[in-house]
Amino acid sequence: MKIEKNLPFSLAEVNAEWLEYALRSNGHIDKGTIKGLAIRQIGEEAGFLGLVAVLTPQYSDDAVSSTGCAPPASLVLKIPSPERSRIFGQTMGVYEREIRFYSELKDRLGINAPVHYYSAVSEVDEPSAIPRRLSNFGRYPMWLMPLVGLIGLVRYGRRSRRYVLLIEDISHLRLGDQQVACSDDDLRKVLRAMAKFQAPFWASEPAREGLPWIGTLYDSAKLLHLWFLGSIRRYRKEMSGQLSARQEQLVDWVHKHGVQLSQELGEQPRTLGHHDLRLDNVAFDDETGEAVLFDWQTLTFCSVGLEIAYFLSSALADDVSEDQVDALLDYYQSELSRHGAEVSRDYLRWSYEVGMLAMLHRIISVLYQGQIELGDGRGPAVMRRWIRIIFQRLETVEYEDIFGRRPRSEEHTSEL
Repeated sequence: MKIEKNLPFSLAEVNAEWLEYALRSNGHIDKGTIKGLAIRQIGEEAGFLGLVAVLTPQYSDDAVSSTGCAPPASLVLKIPSPERSRIFGQTMGVYEREIRFYSELKDRLGINAPVHYYSAVSEVDEPSAIPRRLSNFGRYPMWLMPLVGLIGLVRYGRRSRRYVLLIEDISHLRLGDQQVACSDDDLRKVLRAMAKFQAPFWASEPAREGLPWIGTLYDSAKLLHLWFLGSIRRYRKEMSGQLSARQEQLVDWVHKHGVQLSQELGEQPRTLGHHDLRLDNVAFDDETGEAVLFDWQTLTFCSVGLEIAYFLSSALADDVSEDQVDALLDYYQSELSRHGAEVSRDYLRWSYEVGMLAMLHRIISVLYQGQIELGDGRGPAVMRRWIRIIFQRLETVEYEDIFGRRPRSEEHTSEL
């Protein structure tokens, strides 16, 4: 990971001179200069933990890269927000984690993701520092977690570190839209991409070697429940009289079992999880027929069930039947097998159901917390639709005894 002090803190500090330096440092400009720069901010209400902008440089006529190609016509810049979400994002390590993905892991996975042009941080801890920090949080009892969390935000989030990531502008591709859902064909493209990068890590310690900067879902279980506890009262007040009896019971159940849900999904045979694989973080390349995945800030080791529940709950239309969901699970299982990971059908279905319960716990928290800035329009609307789809998918799940129904053939724990 590149460490540099002279990095922009905000979009106001991004200019042609800095961009030319960044691109030249990696050979994306060898000859010529950048004479001007247009900056267009995007994604203000998509739930980002930072600022995202499209940069369009104006090059001199002789500008070429070190390989003799034209430099990128446009790029995407990602930097932390100067607002309160920056403190949360830095404490949780999301900016550093995405930079490490692009600089250290992307090529190893061989996955379709935006091209990496440049990344740097102003200061960095040793790689295992953030997972160890989250693990330490989880050792405290729940009654003490609010104070511990506040101390953590002050201690780790107030330091003014700078993070910069420059990646490919993929706006020419067909972008996913979580408010619209997607077709069965597109769903399968994403499941195919998921299986490709997850199969090598399935219950495999050797595959995880050299990745101490990626933690486990188990370590975050109490922290996730703390966010839920801080959100549930507002959720119940807003939804008073609007939930069915079963929906009320589901909310009560995840309230009671929130920590256990995340711990269960963290103890299951683990794989590498994108952990924010929703339709808004997917693009479709109609020429190649493949899905392109982006926004890699929340990588973690977790269960395949949580990953598939996360994606399907964000991407399914309202009228999708359980038979269609079963067909998608079968397809995902076959893709995992094609890449060398054998997962039983009973286990996959059970893990998906546990994952969907965890998604109810998770998205209620996101909608009413104060750390991630959703805006006033599209962001909250996306989250409310997401919760509605989750309730639909849980309509037939027998959740009361779900922990006792874990398939026997999969009753083992994979330790990192």
